[in-house]
Amino acid sequence: MSAQVIYAPPADIDARRSRSLVIGVGALVLCAVGFFINRDQFFRAWLIGYMLWLGVALGSMGLMMIHHLSGGAWGMVVRRVWEASSRTLPLLTLLFVPVALGMNRLYPWTHAELMQGTKSSGTRRSISTRRSSSRGRRSTSSGGT
Repeated sequence: MSAQVIYAPPADIDARRSRSLVIGVGALVLCAVGFFINRDQFFRAWLIGYMLWLGVALGSMGLMMIHHLSGGAWGMVVRRVWEASSRTLPLLTLLFVPVALGMNRLYPWTHAELMQGTKSSGTRRSISTRRSSSRGRRSTSSGGT
């Protein structure tokens, strides 16, 4: 007969939860202040932070998939951590909204007026013409022997 172990959460879980909520609200207020002071820097910082946590979530999901495919007991210890961190993907999808709204501040290729003077079709044509002419020279110079 095996006894079933019942997990009891720590006694101070409510204090930890409320402390985390206060820290999160404080960080959100700092983000709002940064948004109004320097929007370009805000979007750059948001993108870096977003990519960090997206990498954690996707990396955990990848490791979890490898563990499920290979089987075995090598990942049983951290499996719950991988599952929990990969469950943040819906939240990360929502947190992508500021990146999508700030694309014109993050990426210069979203500005049509800045991209007018870059590689036109004529430039591409001349590059491909040079490549084809250099290929022809190589084949004629080596084929004579």
